[in-house]
Amino acid sequence: MKIFLFLTFIPCLIFAQNSNLIKDPNQPKKLSIGVAGGNYTQIIELNDEHLTNINSYIASVNIDYLISEYTYLKTGFDRVTTVSFSGLSYKAYKIPFAYGINFFSGHKHNSEISLQSEIGSYYRIINDFTNNTSVNYSDNNVFGFQYSFNVRYDVSNKMFALLNLQISRDFDDILESEQNTIRVDGSYALQLGIGIKF
Repeated sequence: MKIFLFLTFIPCLIFAQNSNLIKDPNQPKKLSIGVAGGNYTQIIELNDEHLTNINSYIASVNIDYLISEYTYLKTGFDRVTTVSFSGLSYKAYKIPFAYGINFFSGHKHNSEISLQSEIGSYYRIINDFTNNTSVNYSDNNVFGFQYSFNVRYDVSNKMFALLNLQISRDFDDILESEQNTIRVDGSYALQLGIGIKF
């Protein structure tokens, strides 16, 4: 019985290694992982009034999964460097959940360039909050809305470069006290990145 299974297994293995049904190299790859970094600007509101615009930096790790020729899902992890204003400072993490559309697919049009649009939400986690004011603020983790526009350049069949413009807005206040509320009313990031397709 063992010899029969062994003799059956060898032809199946040879067929699997030589078959185009296993993986067509002309088909787009389903999974991609990328890293990016760039400038990040947050528009801060105090009690629903504009307070200041703060520049910092953002670094991202993103995972995309192609669900059809033109659509994909994205998640990942964004790290935002320290933001300081009016005696307050904090760092933040963002976890995005987005739906993307390849409205110009380079693979489809025999081009290395693809244009993408993404819409979704994120979860912002406040970290290392420091309060040097006399107001007793508490920090909150919040959800937000995010839109992105990407220009993607395929360096090879497995690697790509990315230019990303991201616009977002928190749904709730990140800092609050009995008298004051502070919210990220809007933010935008411009990032450059590279990635690998699997």
